[in-house]
Amino acid sequence: MKILVVHNKYQQMGGEDFVVEQETRLLESQGHQVFRLEEDNRRINDISKVELVASAFWNQKAADALTDIIRKESIDVVHVHNYFPLLSPSVFKAADVLGVPLVHTAHNFRLICLNGLLFRDGRDCHDCPTLGNFLPGAIHRCYRSSLAASTVGALTLSWHKAAKTITGTVDCIV
Repeated sequence: MKILVVHNKYQQMGGEDFVVEQETRLLESQGHQVFRLEEDNRRINDISKVELVASAFWNQKAADALTDIIRKESIDVVHVHNYFPLLSPSVFKAADVLGVPLVHTAHNFRLICLNGLLFRDGRDCHDCPTLGNFLPGAIHRCYRSSLAASTVGALTLSWHKAAKTITGTVDCIV
């Protein structure tokens, strides 16, 4: 089987990055061909804020790269791990348009919580999922303790939630 693993690495290697590496090795050890589409958050400091905002909302270059790999390699399944912020939800839509089965491993609660943790100010927080929107996350500066970054994140996640860019395209969420 030909599998395309999609992952946006963190600035500091963490659990998700480790899982992607281990899963890729396991799949290859079982005879599968694994291809990768990766981005690295260490690049965030080298790009303009406008480019970062645009990439978080919709990264057409990432969607095009995913489309090219799927077509060139005849990919059987796409497995998205982390897409935020540089790859964007565009990768989900691109795979869906081509009809390739799509798996998303949700390593955190990003689909319902701006910081992905359901935790704020030293306590559990369920404000965003309870209200069904990301406004509390923006107000409380839940993403990088920044009003601007939290607002962009809230708007991006709200748009894609309403458009079902992720939940309407994924065949399986792990």
